[in-house]
Amino acid sequence: MNGITKIAVVAIIAGALLLAGPVYGFSTVNVDRGVNIGSADDQNALLGIVDNSESADVTPPDREGEIFYLNDNGGGYAAGDIDATVTDFSGGDADELEAEVEPSETEHDFAVVVRCDGSSINDEGTISVSLSAAGEAVVSLERTTDQSVEVNCRGGGGGGGGGGPPAGATVVEDGEQSNDEIDTDDDVWIGENAQTNDEVEAGGDVFIGDNSRTNDELDADGDLIAGDNYHSNDELTAGGDVSVGDGAQFNDEVDAGGDVFIGDEGRTNDELEAGGDLIAGDNYHSNDELTADGGVSVGDDAQLNGAVEAGGDVTIGDGARLDDEFEAGGDVVIGSDAQLNDELDAEGDLTIGDGSVINEEISVGGDLTIGDDVRFNDEVTVDGTMYVGCDVVFNDDVDSDDVEDEC
Repeated sequence: MNGITKIAVVAIIAGALLLAGPVYGFSTVNVDRGVNIGSADDQNALLGIVDNSESADVTPPDREGEIFYLNDNGGGYAAGDIDATVTDFSGGDADELEAEVEPSETEHDFAVVVRCDGSSINDEGTISVSLSAAGEAVVSLERTTDQSVEVNCRGGGGGGGGGGPPAGATVVEDGEQSNDEIDTDDDVWIGENAQTNDEVEAGGDVFIGDNSRTNDELDADGDLIAGDNYHSNDELTAGGDVSVGDGAQFNDEVDAGGDVFIGDEGRTNDELEAGGDLIAGDNYHSNDELTADGGVSVGDDAQLNGAVEAGGDVTIGDGARLDDEFEAGGDVVIGSDAQLNDELDAEGDLTIGDGSVINEEISVGGDLTIGDDVRFNDEVTVDGTMYVGCDVVFNDDVDSDDVEDEC
C-alpha cells in the first residue's frame, strides 16, 4: 500500500468515527490503550446517560438516591468497571456526598447512586458527578443533574406518617394510643400524633410519624425512623440506625448499633451511644454523655453539656458551647465564636474558628490551626505545628516546637 492509499484509508476511518455518533460524544482515540470516549447525553450512546433527578432524593431512611441511569449499549461494562465521584453540590459541600455505580433494577443497566457520607447536609441543589469507565473503550465524562435534588443527611422523614405501613407491620394508626405491649418479629408502624404506653419490641424496623410519643421501652432489631417532634420517654435500643426529625427529644438512654441522625432543635437528655456516626443539626443540645464509635458532626449553636467521646473525626458548627470533657480519635474542626469549658483531647488535627474562647486545657496530637481573635485561658499542648491567626491571646503555657504566624 502506497502513502496516498494509507492516507485515504485513515481519512475514511476517521469519517466513519465521526458519523458513528454526535461529534461531542468523542474525545481522543488511542490505539495502544483502547478508545477514550466522552459519552453524549443521548441514552443511546456507547454509555448512555438518563437523568433521574426529577424523581431522586437523598433523604431518610436510606439517605441515597439514583440520580442517573446508565445504558451499556456496547455490552462491555460491569458496575465495578465504572468509578463515580461527586464533584459539585450547589447546596453544600460535595465532599460530604459519595457516589457509586450499581446494577439497576429498572430497564436500565446501571444506576449512579449518591448517598450521604458522614454528612449533616440538609439542603437541595444540583449534583455533578464524574464517571470513568475502564474497558476496551475508556469513557470519561462529567454530568450535572437537570433538576435540584433534595439532600437530607440528618434525621426525620419516612416515619409512620408517610407512605403507609410496610406489609406485615404492626400498626398504631394516626392519633391513636396503644396501651398494650407490642411484640412482633416484623416491623412496627406508628402514625402521626400517636402514642404507645407500653413496651414496643420489633424484629424489624420501627417507623414513627410526626408529633408521636413512645412512653415505655422501645427495642428494634433494625432501624428506628421518626418524624419531627418525636419524643422518646424511656430507653430506646436499635440494632441499626436511629433517625429522627427536627424538634425530637430523647428523655432516656439511646443505644444504636449504627448511626444516629438528629434534626435541628434536637435534645438528648440522657446517655447516647452510637455504633457509627452521630450527626445532629443546628441548635442541638446534649445534656448527658455522648459516645460514638465513628465521627460526630453537629450544626451551629450546639450545646454539649455532657462528655463527648468520638472514635473518628468531629465537626462542630459556629457558636457552639462545650461544657464537659471532649475526646476525639481523629481530627476536630470547631467553628467560630465557640466556647470550650472543659478539657479537649484530639488525636489528630484541631482547627478553631475566629472569636472562640478556650477556658480549659487542650491537647492536640497533630497540628493546631487557630483563627483570629481566639483566646486561650489554660495550657495548650501541640505535637505538630501551630498555625496562629491574628490577635490570638495565650494566658497560660504553650507547648509546641513549631509555631507559624499566619497573621
